[in-house]
Amino acid sequence: MKEDYIASAYALDSNGLVAAISKMAFGNQLGVKVSTELQPKELFANGLGNIVAEVSEEALAYME
Repeated sequence: MKEDYIASAYALDSNGLVAAISKMAFGNQLGVKVSTELQPKELFANGLGNIVAEVSEEALAYME
């Protein structure tokens, strides 16, 4: 976060990734882009203890 790679982060709850990214997308009014590699089972799984982070495409390219 100090280097501005992470724009925001959200701690998941038992409702899973879909609920978390929906709340983030509605909150920032920017929308969301989800990898097609994720399976529905992963999107709705209990996510307690996980964190989802919002990063720019530029930051993501830099991290790869």
